[in-house]
Parts: sequence; C-alpha cells; structure tokens
Amino acid sequence: MYSLLLGGDALNPKSEISAVLTAWASYFLDTINPDDPKSTGKWRDARNKDIPGRNSIIDSEILLTFLVADAQLDEFGFDCSSQGGSEDVKNHPLYRCFYSANKNGKTFTYWNERVKRALKTYFIRNSNEDGRPTFASDSYLEDLSETLVSLENIETVDSYSFSLTTALYAKLLAERLKALFAADGEDEEVEFWSGISSDASDRISGALVGLISSFSVSSLKQDLWEEATGRRWPEVAGGVRSKQRLETVRSDLRAMGYSISPKSAFEIGWSWGPIEQKYIESQDRSVTEAAEQRTFSSENAPYLYFTINALDGIADLATPEIESGGILDSDQLAKASLLKSMAAMTSNYWMAITTADQTTQGPGRWEIETLPWRTADGQGSLYWNLFLSRLIMSFGTLSEAELSRFSSLAERMGESARITTPPFPEKTDQAISAIHYPGLEIELFSDDYEDGTKPAFRWLSFDFSAQLLKLVAQISKQSLEPNTRQRLLDLTDRLWRHLERRCGSGVGKSWDLFSNVYPNYDFFGEESGKFSKAEIKKSRSAVGLPVSNENVNSWYMTERVQEALVGVAIAERQKPRAAPEIQRLAISFAQEAQWWISTLEGDEDEIDEARRELEKCRELIADRPSMAFSRLITLVKMLEIEG
Repeated sequence: MYSLLLGGDALNPKSEISAVLTAWASYFLDTINPDDPKSTGKWRDARNKDIPGRNSIIDSEILLTFLVADAQLDEFGFDCSSQGGSEDVKNHPLYRCFYSANKNGKTFTYWNERVKRALKTYFIRNSNEDGRPTFASDSYLEDLSETLVSLENIETVDSYSFSLTTALYAKLLAERLKALFAADGEDEEVEFWSGISSDASDRISGALVGLISSFSVSSLKQDLWEEATGRRWPEVAGGVRSKQRLETVRSDLRAMGYSISPKSAFEIGWSWGPIEQKYIESQDRSVTEAAEQRTFSSENAPYLYFTINALDGIADLATPEIESGGILDSDQLAKASLLKSMAAMTSNYWMAITTADQTTQGPGRWEIETLPWRTADGQGSLYWNLFLSRLIMSFGTLSEAELSRFSSLAERMGESARITTPPFPEKTDQAISAIHYPGLEIELFSDDYEDGTKPAFRWLSFDFSAQLLKLVAQISKQSLEPNTRQRLLDLTDRLWRHLERRCGSGVGKSWDLFSNVYPNYDFFGEESGKFSKAEIKKSRSAVGLPVSNENVNSWYMTERVQEALVGVAIAERQKPRAAPEIQRLAISFAQEAQWWISTLEGDEDEIDEARRELEKCRELIADRPSMAFSRLITLVKMLEIEG
C-alpha cells in the first residue's frame, strides 16, 4: 500500500541505511578476528588500488559507514541494553545480518566483539610505535614531485576531519556502552570501552591540532582577484549585506593577529594540509610542537574542497551531544572553540562572496547562481558551486525564499552534471569526465617544493552525486514550505535512481560503477588505444569501473552515500509548515459542520458529541490541518445523513 502512495521509485532512507549496514557487516565486520589486535578485516579499498600502506582516511570511511547511523539515528544505535535478548536488538542490522541463517550462532556478543576489535584496530593502525596518532593519506595523493618525504608521512585536512568525526563518534559510543556495562557490573567490558574512549580522545586532540595548523588566510590585489574569478570584489559592488559581512570578517581576522590591507581582496579557509603558522593567537604549544615535527608545509592558501571537509568535521564539534556530553577535556574545548571561531569567519566570508547581490550578468542574481563557479586561481567547476552551497547550508540561516533559490540551484546542478538529464553526445559529453570520472582533479602546491611554482601532489574527487544528495537533505531539513519540500523530495528520488544504477549486484556496495549509468561513454578516450585489453581491464577495476561483472567495494563512495541517507532520514522527520490551502478548506468545512449542528434536532447526546468532535477539529487546524480536514469530512458526511 505504501509503495503505491509513495511511488515505486521513492527512496526509503531507513531501509537503504539498513542495507548498507548489512553489506558493511558482511563485507567488513564479519571478517574481523576479535583475537587479532592487528590489521584484520577488509580494510583496503579498490578505489585506492589495494595499496597496503596505512591510510587513515579509508579506515575512517569504513568505520563511519557504521558510526554515522549509530550516532545520529536512535533506531540504529548499538547500545543493545539487553546484550541480545530483546527484539530491539534483534532488529538491528548487524544482528539481523546472519541471524536468520544461524539463529543461535551470531548473537550480540558476536557483533560486540567484532565492533570492539574494529575500533581497537583502527587506533592501532593509525598510530606510531610510541602511540602518537598519525594521519596518513598516502593513496589519496598522486605524487608529482618525487622529491618529498614518503606519502605515509603526508597529512591532509581530509584525514584530520574524517579522523575527528570518527573519534568523536567512537567516543560517544564508548561512553554509552561503558555506562551500560557498568550498570550490569561487567568490569572487563567497562575496562575495554574506557580504553577505546582514551584512544579516541588522543586522536581527537591530534585532529584538532592538525585542523588549527591548516587554517589559511591569503590576500591579493583586487584587480587580480576580479580578473581571475570574473566577479567584482563584493566590497566594491556586492550589496550592503556582503559589505557588512566582509567588514566583520576583516575585524575578526585583525583580532586574531592577521594583517590585511583594507584595499586587498582576500580569502580564508583551509589549505590541504598544515602550513607555517603566521597568526598570533594560536601560539599553542601543542600546535607549535606538531609544526616542528613536520618536514614540509602546504601552500598558505585556502582550497575550497578541503575547506568544506574541514567545516564538516568542525560542525560535529557543535552538536549537542558533543558540547554537553563531557566528551572533550578542557584543552580540547579550548581548541574546539578556536576552530568554531575560524569556521564562523569562514562561513561568514563565503556567504558574503557567494550571495553578493551583483554579478556580471546583472543585479538580482547571486554569484553562486552562475555555473560553474570560478576560483581565485581561475579554475571553474560545478563542484565549487556544490561545496559552497553545502557550506552555506551548514552554517547559514536562510529564509524560505532563499532556500527555494538553493533548491533551484540544486536542480540545475543535477541537470548540468548529467545526473537528472542524459549526456549529449553520449560518448564524449565533457560533463561526465569532469564530474563523475575521473572527476575533479585538484593540484596541491607545497611551499617546500620548487618555491611553490609547481604542484607537489594531485587529489581526485568524484563524489558529486552523493554530495548533491547530501545538499538536498540539508535544504530539506531547513525548509518548511510544502512546495519547496515537494520539489526537494522529487529531486531526492531522481538522485537516488541515479545512484542505484551505479551499484554492483554483490553484497558489498560500490556506488561508483559509472558505466552502468553511462554505458556508451568512452571513459578512456584516445588513451585507451595505447594499452592492451588486460591493462585497460586492470585500470578500470582499480578506479571502480565495471569489468566482467566484477563488484568493487568502495568505502570512499559508500560512506558518503550513507551520510547522505542519514541526512535524508533526519530531514524526513522535519514537520512541514501547514499548507494554507488545506487550512482554508478545513475552516470552510468547520463552518459547514457548525451550520449542520445548529439545524439538528433530536438526541441531545449525539448533538453534544458532534459539537465535541467539531471543537477537536478546530484545535487541530493550526498545526495539523490535514488531520482536521479528514475528520471534518467524516463529520460533515455524518451530519448530512442525520439532517
């Protein structure tokens, strides 16, 4: 029945979250050996060519596939208060995964031991021999320099941000389970989860230091900025609101120790990794010590990709569970406060830039509504419009009219990215390669490599579809207007149909089998003529393109899809604003019911009952007009019969 009401292709986020967790349990968690403290389980990722070196980003993605749902949705929480005896526990996807096939074999104890080992292994894998947390990003980086230190020693903002979220959620889980087992007098369990909480705390501290070390402010002449971006500097021509915001940001930066010329254009955000710190307030000894241990510095310039990922992690610091749950110690709270200040300045800055009132296309449009967005280095990409939209949704307070504009922008991005429209020409549409594969190629510069004149690394991103679904969920959580929410619901279902087509048929979800969606597109173009069929097959398998029905499990994409699904599930709980049209109809029916009651004669008890029902309906009209309308229809029909 519900499928008929919702439509056969409607997304059911809870069902899909459960399916992802089931795949995670089967493909990863069920391979964990609880007696082996080292790197057991399928921690590798085909996107990263199964490189055996440590990679904290992949490891974080694997755990977040489980932890995001555990932390944000009660029905997926792994509290399991009865350790396997209640129906609630048996309904959890981790328990249900193999329960039907082996009813008495894989109980809560089975899953508990493997979750414990997976968490412990995560902290062991991503620490030095002395126990200090490490944040390697190796296989996510393509080394262009061939002169820097080993990739295992290159730390990035992505690693800090993913690690921060993973450690925060792991500590939340550990504290919950520690309290639960303490109440049951299970001292051994309490000791273990206390250790996980301590490990998580150490990693939180390291990630906070890394993010602080990577904050960047750069400035350049206004005319150069305008030439590169194709936009007017907002303090010159951008509307009163943008000017006021930039004034506030300049003042906050001066208070932090930065000196920026009043006539300069500037940008703030996060570089791709730690930079040489030049501001005054962060003379934090732990930050200084961390800087002294590094053998390189990232370019002192903000990167949009890493800025939005940094802000994603910082946003988790501001959740009620973290702020009021005693998760952070006093030193961590101080660092978190500094990062929140940085995030507030960054979001204020980018809101001023993106929603400036005047563009080269004339007044009345926002800068971000021009596709694609161009950065200060002159690069244009739909990814920048998407990242900036997500930034504004995460930190801005918008009116319904503004949310409607972002809904329209999301629809346009879906079309431009050939997600909701077909590619043309089918074999060579440039949007496919620019967005989906190989996707966004970001060159990373280092101040330690040839004076920063050549890129040291290349970074690849091809998660546009999942990120767009997450943006739509963010807008849906804020919008109460029924028409906007319906548009967003329709877009959600269209995005989901696209993602579903990209899945393999095996147990492990992949989501990045792009040729399932674009079967006629030539992903390798003329380059394919230079390789043998065997080499092409190997390359396609490595990047997630289907080869002979092989299934690729990409934690990179799976974690992002899971995050988006959790966002959609949360957005669905947001009650929409009552539709005025239904309210007016309900009021009309209430008036008609009142007339019928006034004309009735006969049994006074029945008339009084009708009056009481009418009063209940009137009470519902303001907040629940649909319910009131439905009950009033029934009441009027009954009164017509009685009359």
